[in-house]
Amino acid sequence: MEILEVSGEINDYTATQIQASVEAINDNAKVKAVLLVVDSPGGGVLATASSYHALSKLKVPVVGWCRGICASGGMYLLMAPSVKFIAVSRGAISGSIGVVMENTRFNRLLDKLMIDNEVFKSGDLKTAGSRTQPMSDVERKYLQGLINDFAEIFYAVIRQVRPEITDWNTIKSARIFIGGQAVKIGLADEVMDRDKAMEKAKKLS
Repeated sequence: MEILEVSGEINDYTATQIQASVEAINDNAKVKAVLLVVDSPGGGVLATASSYHALSKLKVPVVGWCRGICASGGMYLLMAPSVKFIAVSRGAISGSIGVVMENTRFNRLLDKLMIDNEVFKSGDLKTAGSRTQPMSDVERKYLQGLINDFAEIFYAVIRQVRPEITDWNTIKSARIFIGGQAVKIGLADEVMDRDKAMEKAKKLS
């Protein structure tokens, strides 16, 4: 059995490391199962998607275990098709299903300092989200639409592997779940410590 750990923010480096680990595991005929230990608050959309697709290529059964936090993108990784069982520690923080984008603008500060920032663009939405320009209602609606589209992709992934989930209003609220609450809502299968999660992986092998 192999242990694959994903800790901290999910970024391009994380995706590259996971890809390398998956290839090594698939090339090792002695590995019959994997314990995927996740302790991550999530990360970038593209890096998380790349990591998810890499994990999906594992050829042996995988048990996912949330050690401390598996929120947002961390939860996304546990939804990889190769993961046959999801366990959480008793105090694990999971959930936060959704997508977020922050936009802190300082255009009013530039105005106060009498600093001009002139932009030439080929399309009305080319600078949507610019920090140096005020945001129009059209831009705001456009960016919110993008966030909603990314979130729907997330929901679709969960629906595919966790069809037993029925309380989607709670899931879509992006709230977090502590320990067994994730099991109750359907995002995980059982509360376990690391040793029991390892035993489960060995049984699946």
